[in-house]
Amino acid sequence: MPPDREHADVVREEFERAAPVFARRTAGRFDHLDVLAFSRVRHGDTVIEVGAGTGNFLSLFAPVASKLIAVDLTPGMLRVARERNANMLLAAVDGARLPFSDNSIDLVASAHAVHHIPIPVTVLRRCAASRVTAGASWSSTSPLPRIPGRPNSWTR
Repeated sequence: MPPDREHADVVREEFERAAPVFARRTAGRFDHLDVLAFSRVRHGDTVIEVGAGTGNFLSLFAPVASKLIAVDLTPGMLRVARERNANMLLAAVDGARLPFSDNSIDLVASAHAVHHIPIPVTVLRRCAASRVTAGASWSSTSPLPRIPGRPNSWTR
C-alpha cells in the first residue's frame, strides 16, 4: 500500500473512533475568531472545509453562505456533521481529490487539519484550483507529523 494511502487509512480509523464525542470536545474552539469578517465571505457564497470533521468550523459560515460543503476522509465525522446541520452537504473524499469543478467554490477553508495531511501542497493546489474568489484560509496549531522513513514533504 502506498505510504499516503496508509496514512489516510490511519487517520480515518482514528477519527472514526473519535467521531461520537469529537463535536462536543471541540465545541466553541473557533467561535472567537470572527471568521466571517476575516474570510470576507459574502451572502450566497459556497464554502467548503477540507478536513471538516464534525463541521464546527464550517458551521460558522452558515449565517451568510448559501452552501456549506464538509469534506473529510471520515464518514463517521461527516455523519455527526449532518446530525448537527442538516443543510450541510457532505463529501467523503481526500482534499487532494476534491470533486468540484475548477473555479466553482468561493472559499476553501480548513481549520486544525493540515497537520494530518502528509503532503499538504497537493491539497493546497487542488483547493486553489477549486476556488473562485476569496482564496483559502488555513489554521493549524499542531506540527506536521513525522512519518518514519520519510522526509518532511510540504513542498513535494
